[in-house]
Amino acid sequence: MTLDNQVDDVEALREKLAELEAELLRRKENQRTGEQRFLSLADAAPGQWHWAEELRADMVCTIRDIGARVGDAALADGDIDLARWAAGRALVAAPGDEILMRLRLRTEHRAGNRPDVERIVLQLTRHARILGIDLDDETVRAIQEAIEGQPRARA
Repeated sequence: MTLDNQVDDVEALREKLAELEAELLRRKENQRTGEQRFLSLADAAPGQWHWAEELRADMVCTIRDIGARVGDAALADGDIDLARWAAGRALVAAPGDEILMRLRLRTEHRAGNRPDVERIVLQLTRHARILGIDLDDETVRAIQEAIEGQPRARA
């Protein structure tokens, strides 16, 4: 290798390093901008970012669905702690959700935790009364089973 080839290689290396440094700076700036956007969404009041409301609702529903599926599977396996954890974590995203509250009810009933069963039943029925809605048939059956030991026979 001659001196001229070495100089050319060094210059090419410097150019490549400069390109990589510029790319790294661009990526850092994009990351910083993305973080700023995320943080502004995290502190937003409900409805402030109306364009993101559908995404937020989709995320909440997904978290709720995952929590319900994990909790149901845990109950089927007899894992009360996992069922409690799954319902509890999902309720953080979807507070008062009937499906998750029903899961909590079934979990506490299975665990023999009568005080929590009564508290959850009260929450479910009070919430439905305030909203003027009927509870889902599956929730009604779960309440009957938890309180009376079995679902009521229908007339």
